[in-house]
Amino acid sequence: MSKETQPGTPINLTFEQLKELLASAQKQPNVLEQKAIDAEIEKERKRDLAQAQLAKIEQEAMEEKKRRCSHTRYPMAMGARGGHLAPKGQGEWITSGQCHSPKLATLICMRCSYTWQFEPTTAEFEQITQSGMIGWAPPDQSRILSESVAGA
Repeated sequence: MSKETQPGTPINLTFEQLKELLASAQKQPNVLEQKAIDAEIEKERKRDLAQAQLAKIEQEAMEEKKRRCSHTRYPMAMGARGGHLAPKGQGEWITSGQCHSPKLATLICMRCSYTWQFEPTTAEFEQITQSGMIGWAPPDQSRILSESVAGA
């Protein structure tokens, strides 16, 4: 140990240096405060992790709901089965939607809330403005601008 670093050796500090030294010593939390801070940080980390996991589970549930939905139902004329979910490619479409502009329309499945946004043709735009979109089949995959499960 050199003579300069031995305890009891006088050192020269300016008032500003002393002030900075004392301020930095006061800024550091003591052991108990540090434990409380660490516990709070860990609690926030676990909460964030749980939120991310919950969001993933919800997204998977919505996607599964979309996969199970055929977006069709049996016609009401079928009696007891009328209105129930029909297999893909059978029954009548249970969709509705709206046209936002001549360049954008949204179709939504009323059972699972899946949406398709697409650009309507001129004939489709005229039909939408005249009679709406109830019972429309989803647009061809090549025409879809975006699609989503509700809540996603």
